[in-house]
This record gives sequence, C-alpha cells and structure tokens, in this order.
Amino acid sequence: MRDGSLLVAVSAGGDSLALLELCALAAPRLGLGLCAVYVDHGVRPEAAIERAVVQASAERLGAAFESVTISPDGTDEDSLRRARLRALEAVALARGCRWIALGHTADDQIETIVLRFLRGAGFGGLAGMRAVRGPFVRPLLGLRRDDLRDFLRRRGLAWVEDASNGWLRYARARLRREVLPAIEQTFGAGALEHLARQAPRWREDQDFLDAEALRLEAYCSRQGRDGRVELDIASLTDASPALRSRVLHRWLGQLGDLATPDLRHVALVESLLTHAQPGATLDLPGLRVWREAGRLRSARSGDSSAPTRPARANRPRHVAASPRAC
Repeated sequence: MRDGSLLVAVSAGGDSLALLELCALAAPRLGLGLCAVYVDHGVRPEAAIERAVVQASAERLGAAFESVTISPDGTDEDSLRRARLRALEAVALARGCRWIALGHTADDQIETIVLRFLRGAGFGGLAGMRAVRGPFVRPLLGLRRDDLRDFLRRRGLAWVEDASNGWLRYARARLRREVLPAIEQTFGAGALEHLARQAPRWREDQDFLDAEALRLEAYCSRQGRDGRVELDIASLTDASPALRSRVLHRWLGQLGDLATPDLRHVALVESLLTHAQPGATLDLPGLRVWREAGRLRSARSGDSSAPTRPARANRPRHVAASPRAC
C-alpha cells in the first residue's frame, strides 16, 4: 500500500487500536492518508464510549474520523459481519480510499480455521482469511493479540474490551472461551499456532485446485439451446473428484436459489453423474437438474423447459437427500 488513502476499521478494542497506531507510524513513509472509521452495529450500549475513544485516537494521530451506524438484517455473527463490510466499502468509496484495513490477528485466523472445520468447511475454508481480498487488507495476521496489547502498553495506550466477546450466544465467543482453552490445556500452550502458519500453504493449494477446476469447467461447458450452461457428463466423470466437485459447486452457485450451495447439494448432483440412468432428474432449492444426451442440464423450478415427469436419481446410499430432492 503506497501513495493513496487507507480506511482503518477501528472498534476501540486492542487489536484495531494497535492497527490504527501502526498504520499511523507507517503512513508518512508510505505516503498514505488515514481515515479511522467506527461502525456502530446498533446492538450494544457501549457504542458511544467506543466511538469517543476511536475519535480521540484518530485526532491524536492526525487521521480523519468517521462514524457510521448500520442496520443489519439480523443479530447473528454473519449478518453483522456482512453489514459491517458493506458499510466500510461505502465509506471507502465516498472518501476515495483504495484500501480498507481490518484488525484480524493470528488468533482470529486460528479461530476462523477451527470454526470452519467444525462446520464442515472444505479445503478452501480451512485456508482461513486472506491477507488481501479486494479492497480489504489484514496487516496483522502474523501477530498475536498479546503482542499487540504489549505494544499498546509500552506506548501508554488503553483500549476498550468488547463485552460482546463474552456473549456465549455467538459461536466464536464460545470457541474462544471454552473450546480453544480446553485444547491448549490438553495439548499444551501454542498447540494451535501451527494453523495460522500453515494457512498460507493451504491457500496456495486451494488456489492451484481452483485454477485447474476453471480449466476443466471451460473444457466441459457449453451453452445450451436455452442459453443456460450445460456440462459434459463424460468429461466430469473422468475428472479428479477434487476438480469435479469444484466445477459442480461453481455451476450450482450460478443457478436457481443456490447462491451458496453446500457439499450435500454437490454430492446429490454427483450422484446423477455416476449412479443414475439417462433422464434422471434432481430437484434442489429453486432448481431442477437432469441428464439429457450426455449432458447435465438445469432450469429454475417451474420452468417449462424442465422435464415435467422426473425420474428418481439412483443415489449411493451414503448420500442423504434433502426433503426437496427427488
């Protein structure tokens, strides 16, 4: 990051205040203009105190300051995160900032990897958060929370502990307070540090597989008579399962109501490739998929181009069908 404007997301917690302090130290050398942004989620009474702390820090460091209040779709972690990122992007666009710095640390990376593992994430999920993704940058992924708090103490700076970090209704808080300490108590302090160090390697492997899957997708795809993308069954069947599942995941994500298809949906469609007769059809949320003339075809549910009398796909016994699958 050089010669531009940097938006720094600051919550008044130790991680983000350290991020702002470090960015301010680096800004003159890199030719960066700084703007600290506080995002009020509208769910905690401490917001006014936190906003004042962030504003005071920004003024002391000579950075611009802005506060925004969001109205998320829900109070769950994912809804809050999506709303927060949208708000940060809007402020960055309005202020002409090229980058948005987030205060995620190595501890956050470890939590993310373990949480995704427990939720059944694939290889890509286990690769953790990227240091750079679009306008978002995470300069602190190589540092631990304790290191950042030591840095603030040495500079005589205080921070605000986020009370919501202790709300056990959030999965990440339960993981942080109960699961990870139990692992370290059993296997020793630092038992999980290798996850943060290994994440870049896993990400490299993921990027390679994704690139190979794009090549396979280009090879086995064609535009059908109705303009929809169709997939050649023989090409997919002969391909590595690791690449085939990625192609099917991307294909389903571009169709119907499956903006984020899960592994169960992909497994059901794979059953059409290897365990079904020609003409077999599968119903997924908002989508019908079927075999025809050696290809996988699709249509939105209720579309007149889809077969009206689907045959039942012969799924392998270990694949669990959803209630809407036939």
